[in-house]
Amino acid sequence: MTTTKSNGEIVKGNAPEKSDCFALLKRSEAAIKQALPTHVKPDRFARVALTALRGNRDLQACDPLSFMACLLQSAQLGLEPNTTLQHAFLIPRGGQCTLQIGYQGMLDLARRSGMVRSITAHVVYAADHFVYTLGDDEKIEHVPAMSADPGEVRYAYAIATLDDGSKIRRVVTRREIDAARKMGAGKGPWSSHFDEMARKTAIRRLYKLLPKSAEMAAASQIEDADERGIATTRAITNDVREILEGSAGLSLPAPTYDVETGEVVEAPETAPA
Repeated sequence: MTTTKSNGEIVKGNAPEKSDCFALLKRSEAAIKQALPTHVKPDRFARVALTALRGNRDLQACDPLSFMACLLQSAQLGLEPNTTLQHAFLIPRGGQCTLQIGYQGMLDLARRSGMVRSITAHVVYAADHFVYTLGDDEKIEHVPAMSADPGEVRYAYAIATLDDGSKIRRVVTRREIDAARKMGAGKGPWSSHFDEMARKTAIRRLYKLLPKSAEMAAASQIEDADERGIATTRAITNDVREILEGSAGLSLPAPTYDVETGEVVEAPETAPA
């Protein structure tokens, strides 16, 4: 690969294929195939992963183990990373790769679960008419302003209809949205897809109230860990851990779980001798 300076001088660089991440991706083709659900074609997923890696130098510079952990977790969930589908994102952060599930990916997982008939998410702008009523007859009334400039995002909400026809709603305020953005340091999808991430914040809160498939539970585990600043390598599912340590021959740090909730929590620091 070559780059060009501002004065037009061509500077030769190392070919990306020589990167450890590229080498590990090639070596782990069988592991990726093993992780993928039946509805995702291995060849297409491999091409998507290669394209994501080639298009981001910061991602190439990430710890290869963290990159592969994120990629295999995305594969197991059946979510293509870093595509226009916005199902999932491989985010380089401080030399480590972090997996973030996009709101479209969370919608897809919920619809695939067989326990949710439908699920939608929307943002509410300053110029919109919006009323949220609690009590025995909970309801949301939202009339979007069809103007060229609807103003800033004020709220986001998500509504799920379960198989029995009952509905579950969750509304988040701008303060909650900004708090979630601060957790993500305002980078990655937050900087380029703010509205989508606001919708995702509402869906994330709604997920806690929904019946979950194994994939939905895994996505929640990954997202909870990311909010707490826990590396994806400590938050992946046991299935992916076995694939990484088996088919890919890698060694992962052990996860630490909260005995009451089952969620991944920060690993305790070892006290100095």
